[in-house]
Amino acid sequence: MPTVVQLSAGKALTVRVAADVFLDSLGNPNTVRNYGIGVGKTAERLGEARPLASVADDEIGEALELLWGSAAVNTWNSRRAGVLSWLGWCRERGYEGPMVPVKAKGARSKARRRGQAREDFVLETVYWDAGTARLLPRLLKGRTRGPVFVTHRRPGPGKVVSSRDVCPDTGLARLSYGQARALLDEHTAVRGPGTGWDLHEYRHSGLTHLGEAGASLLMLMAKSRHKKPENVRRYFKPSPDAIAEITSLLAPGDSRR
Repeated sequence: MPTVVQLSAGKALTVRVAADVFLDSLGNPNTVRNYGIGVGKTAERLGEARPLASVADDEIGEALELLWGSAAVNTWNSRRAGVLSWLGWCRERGYEGPMVPVKAKGARSKARRRGQAREDFVLETVYWDAGTARLLPRLLKGRTRGPVFVTHRRPGPGKVVSSRDVCPDTGLARLSYGQARALLDEHTAVRGPGTGWDLHEYRHSGLTHLGEAGASLLMLMAKSRHKKPENVRRYFKPSPDAIAEITSLLAPGDSRR
């Protein structure tokens, strides 16, 4: 259960207190861990003891740039999303504070291949197995354009969203990896938040099943988009039955144990 933190009446909300109250309000441990990095480091950079209301929008942008301006795209987007949620949460509860400036790079897009034009990979073919393909009509509900996976609501007025990430017919935003991960945990957890399946486990199991079925290393790399063989090996975890089957090739036709 989220922790309720009561603020002292009549006192200015400091940057540190605002960060702690926001993080304590989150129920999912994965979200707390992910957002805690971005919010915590940003709070330290701004000055934890100063009133949140004294922080200017430009200071937020400068802090993000200094902390993660040269980081990988996914890291930048993750940290910025955490700070964006934090400050939005504060405003919704009437706490005066800054906003994340749009000009602070925004959510940068990541090119999938060096030197490749954006429109090239937008039209890239996606392959679905038969079982998944049969579920697509239920998911798409007649939609013929826009993101395949969408949220159940439209993005808020203060959220910076690319037009590519919004369904032009319904106005619903693309479902992010973090949201999908939280939903999977919510519906599979048996011992509280954070104990369910992890979305990344599907990647592990998919590559393992393909490897057990005889897919070559090159095909596994093509499917997973890994550039180095050693990265694929971390995902390939054959089952005991698969090991037993390949061991039987040492003595074909001999069923004795």
